[in-house]
Amino acid sequence: MSQASQSSPIPWAALKTHTAILGKTGSGKTSAAKSGIVERALDLEERVCVIDPTSAWWGLRSTASGKRKAYPVAIFGGEHGDYPLSVVHAEIIAEAIGTSSTPTVIDTFKMTVGERTEFFTRFANTLLRKNKGPLNLVIDECHLFMPQGKVVDPRSGAMLHAANNLVSLGRSRGLRITLISQRPAKVHKDSLTQVETMIAMRLVAPQDRAAINAWIADQAEDEDAAKDLIADLPGLDVGEAFVWAPALGVLKRVKFDMPKTFDSSRAPDATGADAPVLAPIDLDAFKGKLAKVEEQKKADDPVTLRQEIERLKRDAAKPLSDPQVDKTALAEEYARGRGEGYLLAADQVAKILRQDYKAIDEMITRLDKAAEMIRACADLLKAIGRPIEDWIDASKESGSPPPHVSPATRPARRPRGHSVEACEAPAAGGALMPSRQKVLDAIAWWSRMGIEPIDRKRAAIASGLSPNASTFGVYVSELIRDGYVTNFNGGLGLTNQGAKCASWPLGQPTRDGLRKMARELIKREAAGRVFDAVYERYPDAITRDDLADVMELSKKASTLGVYISESTALGLIESSRGAVRAADWLFP
Repeated sequence: MSQASQSSPIPWAALKTHTAILGKTGSGKTSAAKSGIVERALDLEERVCVIDPTSAWWGLRSTASGKRKAYPVAIFGGEHGDYPLSVVHAEIIAEAIGTSSTPTVIDTFKMTVGERTEFFTRFANTLLRKNKGPLNLVIDECHLFMPQGKVVDPRSGAMLHAANNLVSLGRSRGLRITLISQRPAKVHKDSLTQVETMIAMRLVAPQDRAAINAWIADQAEDEDAAKDLIADLPGLDVGEAFVWAPALGVLKRVKFDMPKTFDSSRAPDATGADAPVLAPIDLDAFKGKLAKVEEQKKADDPVTLRQEIERLKRDAAKPLSDPQVDKTALAEEYARGRGEGYLLAADQVAKILRQDYKAIDEMITRLDKAAEMIRACADLLKAIGRPIEDWIDASKESGSPPPHVSPATRPARRPRGHSVEACEAPAAGGALMPSRQKVLDAIAWWSRMGIEPIDRKRAAIASGLSPNASTFGVYVSELIRDGYVTNFNGGLGLTNQGAKCASWPLGQPTRDGLRKMARELIKREAAGRVFDAVYERYPDAITRDDLADVMELSKKASTLGVYISESTALGLIESSRGAVRAADWLFP
């Protein structure tokens, strides 16, 4: 084939990043991917791998007329496969592709949904770890591998996780991924948002155009251009598309050339005399690569080593019928083989243990912390002088907090600047770190209003942290461990020690103060505007449709739900029966 054209509609720099080609059936997605990306890469002898669930890519082996050979692409699976495709060989195939230069097509059309799901999960996980150097990876009908929405099958959940990892982490491993889909609304957003170049072809369904709009909102943020593009999508001709690469300053309407290779998606019945001429490939070279990977896998497999040891034992136990055999030499050889086998097995076990050492060490640390907390609880129960079951029953009847955090027994609240000597830091921990002090002060801020127990989300926001952040949970756990804070009735409260060591604020919590703290935790500006609109309606609720009108969004746009979810995750907005309302605690 000839050298790649430099006048392609897709900028050359864009092909070194992730790309998405989105359009309805018949809009020309596959042709655009072939002529605009794959054939260009093959002309430059770059590495290419196509995941093909529709059996539409084997035609790369022949010219458009079908009369001459084209690219020497190895095909796994399908009617035209050079090699069979099996779930059990997914890791071997992935490693062979990731470490060789032979272009490949993986045709999963004949697999069941379960087989395809398991194959892709193993393949993606292995390719991410084993790939070496730039690899143009095309995933056709990508919504089958990274679906948006609830995933009820555990195997599909594992596949989705593997697919999202492949896209989000793949670029650092040399992967240049092209996602192709006729249903953009069904492509998981964690993968779609990693795309840097969007090729939008004819789309009619509103929900699919909304997915394009959501990508533009995240990547391009050009509202005027976005409106024009979305409005023009239904009227695009076959092969026409908008190419948008915001990082490169590219937005243009283009017409893709027809591929130079055989259109195998439109000629499924080409057999016999009408079959295209396919380019030969070096089968022996690729089989050698697969055999080498398989051999290495077996050599590293402890199960295989144990089986070999057992075979040697059985062979040694057989009676010796030949009187010329040197039994002493045979016994020595058996002992040597057994010793080497055990050494190999021990080496493999040691390798696994080294890999898991960090996880084991973290688990031991967590267990130590749990033991400290258990000991602290035991000391607390001893100080109370009554069984914990009696205290629980009494607490349920009276609704009062435990004795050691009762407002009646707590020292008087102190203004900022109280005496340092009044605070007795625990011997093990020393003085409180600023981050822990900030959380303790936030709990005291709410306690000043007589609110106990204090909701964790309120405490987190008052301390300037997201309630979903793992760091906040760590700080609270350490404050509980060291005796500053107690956890009761589903919330938080101060102990006597915590009351002594808190820096008590001078003023009451105000609405403006709470609103400012909450607003600073909302990362996206659009999500912040949604929060503002809901906040202004308090104490009334606002329907999602009315909120969409206020935000000038389509009532069917998925982006509105994304913006709402940022505030609901922080506990700032409550959602019920199609309406949303600001949380009561924001209005003291």
